[in-house]
This record gives sequence, C-alpha cells and structure tokens, in this order.
Amino acid sequence: MPRHSHPQKPMFGIPPIRLKKMQLVEEAKVDREKAVSDMAFYKERLALLKINRTTRDTTAADLRRIYPDIAKEIDEEIDNREWFKDVVEACRSAPDTLKYRNFLKERYPDQADVIDQQFDLIIPGK
Repeated sequence: MPRHSHPQKPMFGIPPIRLKKMQLVEEAKVDREKAVSDMAFYKERLALLKINRTTRDTTAADLRRIYPDIAKEIDEEIDNREWFKDVVEACRSAPDTLKYRNFLKERYPDQADVIDQQFDLIIPGK
C-alpha cells in the first residue's frame, strides 16, 4: 500500500472535485457578467438623473416630459378620482414596498426567492 493515499480517480471522465471547480468557475463568470450588466445599467441611470436634475426652474411640464410613465399614472389617478391613492400617513401606514420588491424580482429573476425572504424579514405580513 502506498505511503500517501490519494483519492481515486473515476475510471471514466473528469474527477468530481474538478467538475465542482469547473462549475464554480462557470457560476463566477455568470455572476461577473451580471455585475458588469448592473454597473452599466446604473451608470446609465445615474447619467439620466444628472441630465434631468430638477432645480427651482423645473416646471411640471418638464417633469411630465422627463417621467412620462409617472405622468400617465397621475393622469389615470385623476381620471379615476383616486385623490388619496398614494398618500401615506407615517404614523398609521407602513410603506408599500410591493413596487420595489417586484422591480427587484423582475431585474433579478433567479434571486426572486431570496428577495421575498429578505422583504418578509424586514416587513412581515406584506
């Protein structure tokens, strides 16, 4: 019997430890691609926010042009007479985190379960 025993290699194919290592490397590559994509997304978003920075001279018409999705939502709420739909009383109401939760789940679908778990820890019962 040899002095040092080494794990036996499988008769065919790649050793299991090497397979695991290859799998980890591939997962790291995917994670890196996502991180690079996220950085590009947030850099673009930051540039947009800097270009559209609001000042004392910003008008409601400017805001409607910059944020058409919000303008559309406001128009629909006015048409439906939902005057206090988004009003939150700080002492009585918890913030509605559903939009942000859904945004994150849409952006990171493979992390949906983790996102739900974290939101449930922070805001139970939602």
